[in-house]
Amino acid sequence: ENSEKETKLIVGRSYTESAPLYDLNTLQIENEETTGGIISCTLDRSSSLPDGLVFENGKVYGTFSAATDEEQELRFVIKAGNDTCALFTLVLGNVKKAETSLVLPVTVETECGKTLEEIALPEVDSGTYQWQTQTEEMIKADRTCTAVFIPNDADNYDWSTIEGWNEAEERVEFSVAIKVAHKNWNA
Repeated sequence: ENSEKETKLIVGRSYTESAPLYDLNTLQIENEETTGGIISCTLDRSSSLPDGLVFENGKVYGTFSAATDEEQELRFVIKAGNDTCALFTLVLGNVKKAETSLVLPVTVETECGKTLEEIALPEVDSGTYQWQTQTEEMIKADRTCTAVFIPNDADNYDWSTIEGWNEAEERVEFSVAIKVAHKNWNA
């Protein structure tokens, strides 16, 4: 039995069939009776691939979709041209959360007399922006209010690098300047 370890694994990192995470076809089977190369590779029944990966044509590839704190062992049964069988173990290190970035809105414009609930924050696919507190108070002059960003996936993406990240609440807290446009009654 042979084994190798793959590290530096990150959610969202993709491996393709032409540039796989691991290619078992490159393994050398050596014994004094070798008459041919590898003729088949199968994933052992005791192993399962992490979400997002596939095993086809002797290659492990795909995109990691979930972070893990533990290593995972993948066992493969390899048959050579001379009917030799070998068990190969590929150890996958822990899969780290993907780094992420976020552009926080710093200013929003509104008409005089709207409440925070009526003032829209941008929409993004990675989560939801909302005001920290919803108030019925009408906004009549420029001011600064606190907003929050709640990510859709804090388990697999590292939001801690974003200024204002609140680990306990799993959200980003930030200030937004509200600029009030006053109607020109003299027009």
